[in-house]
Amino acid sequence: VRDNYRFQFPNVSFGLIWRADTLNQLKFHIGSARRAPSINEWFSDGLHHGTATYETGDPSLGLEKAWLCSIGWKHVSDRFSSELGLYSMLINDYIYLVPSDQPVLTLSGAFPAYRYTGVDAYIGGVDASLDLQLLDHLQAGFDGSLVYAQNRTADSPLELMPAPRIASSLRWEFADRGRWSACTVQFTYRRVFRQEWIPDNTADAPAPAAYGISSIGVETRYSMFGQPIWLNLAAENLFNVRYRDYLNRLRYYSDEMGQNLVLRIKVPLSFSAKSHDHPH
Repeated sequence: VRDNYRFQFPNVSFGLIWRADTLNQLKFHIGSARRAPSINEWFSDGLHHGTATYETGDPSLGLEKAWLCSIGWKHVSDRFSSELGLYSMLINDYIYLVPSDQPVLTLSGAFPAYRYTGVDAYIGGVDASLDLQLLDHLQAGFDGSLVYAQNRTADSPLELMPAPRIASSLRWEFADRGRWSACTVQFTYRRVFRQEWIPDNTADAPAPAAYGISSIGVETRYSMFGQPIWLNLAAENLFNVRYRDYLNRLRYYSDEMGQNLVLRIKVPLSFSAKSHDHPH
């Protein structure tokens, strides 16, 4: 089977930045976007071995057509900075995987079934962040995001959208000592709430419970014979919390990764040619 596909479409974008003073600025953006379906969204028909799900495409799917608008405010001062962003998108023929209420039975067993489908959708949300300089060497940070998505075709919530989340962090910077410099310790806590905005009649597995993840990281730079070496040691999921993420389709079979210790070593290399002592 040989088919020819050709997509031509214009996109427009317009933005403004208004600086009220040296500390505050307001951003405004409107635009449109188009996306052609990918080959798997058209022609998938079989088992996805990476997620152990059976996926089916739809060759009749057309262009995704989106219109978007966003507005953001940013404030930056010596000891305080914050940012707030609001966005709104109207999408026609939004393509996504819809779970089926009937699994597909194969010689290898039964697998959850998904089908690529196009619907008219609305997606809006808010992102916010706040950074505070509490002391000369102590910083605190907070951020959060909330997404609201609606399936306009079925007049119901849109599946497979990120759950609301917030995060906070504390960062301590140490004074330089000899060959050691840029030494910091940061503790972070991230809270992800249960996704409640899902259709009542969804065929997907129930959304997992809310969870909170803590992590701590130490970073420093060591100078050896004039060569800087960056060292980073991080403990992720510090308290070995058992949880599953709503957007990870492997949640049907397994928890997310537990306590994880990571050591990173970065050695920047620079090569420069010696300059000639005579002009060309």
